[in-house]
Amino acid sequence: MQNLALPVRTSASRRNQESRSYFTSYTPPSSTEAINGPVREPVREQPPMTDRLIVGVDFGTTFSGVAAVYTSTPDDVEIIKTWPGGNGITSDKVPTEITYSFPPDATPGTEPTVKWGFQFKPDESRLRCIKLFLDRAQKLPFYVSPLDTAAQLKKFNKNVVDAVSDYLTQIYRHTMDTLTRRYGESFMASTKVEFVLTCPAVWSDTAKNTTLQAAERAGMGSRSEIQMISEPEAAAVYTLKAIQPNHLNIGDNFIVCDAGGGTVDLIAYKIISLKPLRVEESAVGTGGLCGSAFLNYRFEEHVRTRLGQARFDEMKTKKGKTWQMGLRYFEEFVKRNFNEDEHQEINVPFPGLPDDEEAGLDSGFMVMSAEQIKDIFEPVVKEVCDLVQGQVEGLRAKGGIVSGIVLVGGFGQSDYLYRRLKSHFSSAAPPPYSERPTHANASVSQDGGSIEVMQPVYAWTAVVRGAVLRGLEGNMVISRKSRMHYGTSFATVYDEEKHSVSERYWSPLWERWMVSDRMQWHIAKGEALSPLSPIAFHYTRNFRPGQSLIVTDDLIACDADEPPAVHTRDLINVCTLTTDLNAVPRSLFTRLTTTRGVEFDNLDFTLEMIVDSAGLGFELKVDGVRNIAKSRITARNTIALTRPVVAMSQTQKRCWNCRQQKIACDKTLPHCRNCVKKGRQCLGYGLKLSWPRKGDQRRSASLQKEHFIIPLRTKDPIFINATSDDVKGSQDDTLARYDETSFGEVWLTRQPNFNMARLDPFLASHTFSPVARLVSSSQSCDELYGLLVRMSFQDDSLPSLASRYAISALSYQHLAMDKTAVMHQTRAIRALQSAIETAVPSECMQLMAASMLLNIYETLNFDTSDLSWSIFFCGTKRIADYVTKTDDTYFGDEALIIDWVFYHDVMYKFSIRHWIEKNKDQIMLASQRKVLSKAVFSPERQTIVPILGCSLELLDLLCQAIDAVYEPGDPDYQSEAHLKLVRSLEIRLKYLQQRQSTVAPLDGPEMRQEAIVAELYRLAAIIYLLRMAKGEPDNSKSVIPWVDQAYELLDQLVYCERPWPLFVIALEARTEEHRMRMLRVLEKSLERRPLGPMRLVNKMIPDAWTQQDLRESSIDPFTLYGMIISRHRVPPCFT
Repeated sequence: MQNLALPVRTSASRRNQESRSYFTSYTPPSSTEAINGPVREPVREQPPMTDRLIVGVDFGTTFSGVAAVYTSTPDDVEIIKTWPGGNGITSDKVPTEITYSFPPDATPGTEPTVKWGFQFKPDESRLRCIKLFLDRAQKLPFYVSPLDTAAQLKKFNKNVVDAVSDYLTQIYRHTMDTLTRRYGESFMASTKVEFVLTCPAVWSDTAKNTTLQAAERAGMGSRSEIQMISEPEAAAVYTLKAIQPNHLNIGDNFIVCDAGGGTVDLIAYKIISLKPLRVEESAVGTGGLCGSAFLNYRFEEHVRTRLGQARFDEMKTKKGKTWQMGLRYFEEFVKRNFNEDEHQEINVPFPGLPDDEEAGLDSGFMVMSAEQIKDIFEPVVKEVCDLVQGQVEGLRAKGGIVSGIVLVGGFGQSDYLYRRLKSHFSSAAPPPYSERPTHANASVSQDGGSIEVMQPVYAWTAVVRGAVLRGLEGNMVISRKSRMHYGTSFATVYDEEKHSVSERYWSPLWERWMVSDRMQWHIAKGEALSPLSPIAFHYTRNFRPGQSLIVTDDLIACDADEPPAVHTRDLINVCTLTTDLNAVPRSLFTRLTTTRGVEFDNLDFTLEMIVDSAGLGFELKVDGVRNIAKSRITARNTIALTRPVVAMSQTQKRCWNCRQQKIACDKTLPHCRNCVKKGRQCLGYGLKLSWPRKGDQRRSASLQKEHFIIPLRTKDPIFINATSDDVKGSQDDTLARYDETSFGEVWLTRQPNFNMARLDPFLASHTFSPVARLVSSSQSCDELYGLLVRMSFQDDSLPSLASRYAISALSYQHLAMDKTAVMHQTRAIRALQSAIETAVPSECMQLMAASMLLNIYETLNFDTSDLSWSIFFCGTKRIADYVTKTDDTYFGDEALIIDWVFYHDVMYKFSIRHWIEKNKDQIMLASQRKVLSKAVFSPERQTIVPILGCSLELLDLLCQAIDAVYEPGDPDYQSEAHLKLVRSLEIRLKYLQQRQSTVAPLDGPEMRQEAIVAELYRLAAIIYLLRMAKGEPDNSKSVIPWVDQAYELLDQLVYCERPWPLFVIALEARTEEHRMRMLRVLEKSLERRPLGPMRLVNKMIPDAWTQQDLRESSIDPFTLYGMIISRHRVPPCFT
C-alpha cells in the first residue's frame, strides 16, 4: 500500500498531540517487562574471505554508479561506463531516473514496460529523486512534486519501493550482463557475486531497511548477504587509502564531504592506526539538500529571466535541442570548471536563437559574466560551506584538530566549490605544486594545525570505489557515532513516590502493581559503537501454559539531546523484533506459581544488537548460549502491537458448555476447540450472572475499588464478564430507571468493564451499543454500527484493534471520563498507524472505518480540537482513493462504509468552503477526489440511504453545488460557464425524485420521517444553490417558495438529527413563526441526540439570527455564512 503519511501540526492539548502522530510517526509501547540494563559483550572476529566478485552500487539521488573487482586482482577496480540508451558515449554514472508505459495493445493485467537511465528523450516525463521518498525524514527538492510522483506511480499500480526496486533491477541486470561479457559465463556461474550498496549518512534505519528490501527484490541477494555502507564512509575508505602514508598521522581528523547531485553528506573520521589503516567516526554525520542539481535549476531561472517567460517557453517546446545543448554545456563544463579568476565571461551555446543584445545573445551563444555565474553558484555553495563549518566547529569544540577536508561526489569535482571551501576557512595562499595526481591540496591555517582540502581525481566515483574496497577488505572504520539514543520500553514495579496512580496496572502473574512504558536507553546519542562489540538487551518474559512463544519487542530511538524516561509519541520506532523461542529447551524455562496456584513459565533471554555502517543486526542469546537450536529473531520496520492479554476469571476453569457437560476444556481463547469442532457457540469463560431485579444487588458480582486504576465515580455495581443476555438486561434496566427527558441527556450510561480481547462479538456489540448513535444520526444506525462491531471484533489484527479502541474512546468520552477516553484514543491511533504501515488491500475497509471513528471522536471534541478531525478524515480519503475506482459500483458492507465517508466528505467540504481563513491543507482536503459507492448512471443513486438521510444523487449534486460557490469578487463568478453550471444543477435538483428502499422497510411513522428528511435535504440544497452559487437576493421570488415548502415540512417533523439542512433553512427564517418552528425541531432533536454537531448548530443558528436582527439592511448570504462558520477556532462539522 502506498504511503499515507500527513504533515504534523502544532497541537493545543495532549489529546491533540496524540492525534498529530496519526499517519506520521508512531511507536507502540512494548509489553516486555525488561528489568535489567544493557550488558556489553566481548569482541568477535571477522570470518575469513574467499575468492569472489565484489560489486559496489552507488545508488544516488540524481546519478548512480557501479564498480566491480575480483578479489584475486584487488588493484583492478573497474567502473561500468557503458549504459543502455547511451549511444556509445561512456559515462561513469547513469541518471537515477525511471518511468513506466503500457504498449498500445496492452490488456488488463499487463505489466508496464520500463525506461531508465539514458533511455529518455529530453522532453519525456520521468520519475526523479525516487531515492529520497524512501526516507520520510528527508526533504524533497523544490523541483520534485510528491503529488506528481504519486500520480505517476498510481497510474501503473506502483509504489515508491516498487520504483526503486525496478530501477535497481535494471542496474543489476546490466551489471551482470557487463560482468558476463568481461569474465565469461563459466566464470560467472562458478564465482560468488557480493553486492555492497551505499546510502546517505543521514538515512534513517527504516530507510536503510527499505533500501535493502528493494535491493533484495532486484536480485542482489538476501538482505543478510547485501552489505551496506554510508556514502561518506565509502568515500573516506577510498580517499584515505589513496593518500600516501606519510601524509597521515594517528589522531588526525578528516571531514569527508560527499557533494552529489541532490544531497551533500558529511562525516568526520579520526585516524586510529596506520598499519593496518583504521579510523573511527569522530563526529555524527550531517547532510542537506544542496547538491549540484540546484545549480541547474538556478541556471534555468537565469536563462528564463534573460529571455523572458514567453521566449523561454517557446525555446523549450519548439527548439528543445537548443535548450538541451545549453543545459548540457552548463552541466559538463561550467559546473565543473568555472573559476572566477580565469573566466571573466563564458559563452553558453544556444544555437538557433537570434541575436539579442539586451538578452546577451550573440551568434547563437548567451554571454554570461563571471559575476552572473557566481550568483548562480553562491547560494548553493554557501550551504555546503556552512555544513562543513558545522563539522569543523563540532570537532574543535571537543578539542579535535581537523587535518583535512575530502571533497568527493559529482559536485565535489567543481573547481568553484573547491576554491570557495578554501577561501571560506582562510585567505591563505594556494598550496605548493604536488607531483601526486590523486588529489589537489589547499593548506588552510586553523587553530592548532592546518586543514588540507583534497579533491581526488576520481571524485565522482570515489563513493562506489570505496564501496568495492569495503567489500574487499572489510571494515576500515572500527567505531561509529550513534546518531540517536536507542532503547526499549519496559514495565517495572509501581512506586507511589515516582509514579501516578493512573499509570499503574495489576500484574496477575507477578502479583504486584506495575507501570509500563518506562524507557531503558541502551545507547546514548553520540556514543561510540563498534560492529565487533554487540550491545545486549536483557528481557524476562512470562508464558501461561499453551501461550505462544513467539514474542515481539520494539526497538525505539530518540533524536533529542536528552531522551525521556517515559515513552512518548515523539519517539521513533526503528523496527519490531520478532523472536521465536519455540526451539529453546524447556529446561531453560523456570516454572513459577502464583499464590493462587496459577502456574506459568518464565524465561530470561538477551537480544544482541550489532551496529554496522548502514544497518543494525540482531542475535538471540539464552543462558549465555548464542543461536539456541533453531530459535531465531527477525527485525521488521513494520510496527506490530503485541496481542492484547485476555484476563480470565481465576474461578472459571472451563467454558460454560464444557462445564455443563462436565468434560475437559482446553481453555483456548477466544473460543474453546470443543465448541468449535462441534459447531456450537462457545459461551465463554466469564461469570454467568442472572440480572438482578430492580434495586436488588444480592446477585451482582463487583470488583473492589482498589482493583481499578481510575476511581469509580458512582456506587453502581460493576458486573464482571457478564454474558450477552445479562448486558441486554442491563440496558433494559437502565431504560427503566430514567424518564425520557433525563435519558435524552445521559443516554450513554456506565457499562460493565470488559477486556479489549475478542471474547464475544455479540457481547461487545451490546456493551457499546449506545455508541451507535455517535456514529450515525440515522434511524438505521444499527446497520452501520453492527458492521463496525463485526470489523472491530473480527480478529485481533491491528485494523480490528484500531476500531475497537476507537469505539471505547467514544464511549468514555461521552461519559466525561476524558482521561480514559484519551488513553483509548491514543491506543487506537497507534494501532491504526501500525496497520497502515503493513496494510494489504483486504484490510483497507477496516482502516477506513477505524479512521472515521477517530474522526468522529474529534468532531465530538470540537471545542478543544485543533483541526484533528481534518487530519483523520484526510487519511480516510487517501485510503478510499487508493482502494476505489471512479466508475465502479459497490454493494453491501463496502457500499455502507464508502457512503458513510462520502457523507462526511460533503459536509466537511461545505464547512471549509465558508471558512474565511483557509490554509493549504484545508483546501487540499476540500479538493480531493470524491468517492461514491455507485457509478454515475446507476439507478441506486436515487435511493434514500439511511446513514446519509438522502439519496447519493442528491448528496453528489450538493457536492457540486458547493464547488460552484465562488466569492463575489472571483472573475469566474456569474460568468457564462458558471451560470450554465448553476442552471444545470438547479434543474437536476428541482426534478430529482428520491425513492425509499423496498428492502427491509421500516414501519409507517419511521418511513414517513425518512422521506421528509430526504425532501428537506433537497429543499435546503436548492436554497443553498440559489443563494450562494447563483447570488439570489434576500427578497428573491425564486427562493421564497422553496423556503416556504421547507418550513411546511418542519411542521410535519417531530425531530431532525441532520444539522446541515436545519442550518441552511434556519438562516432563511424571516418571521417569528419560522423561528419558533425551527426552535421546536431543534429542541426535540437535541433531546434525542445531544451531541457535538447538533449542539453546535443549536448555538450557531441563534448567532445568525442575532446578526440579522442587528443589521438595518439584509446581510449578503455569502458574508453571513462566512461570519457564522468562521467564528470558531476550527471549521465546524455538520455531520
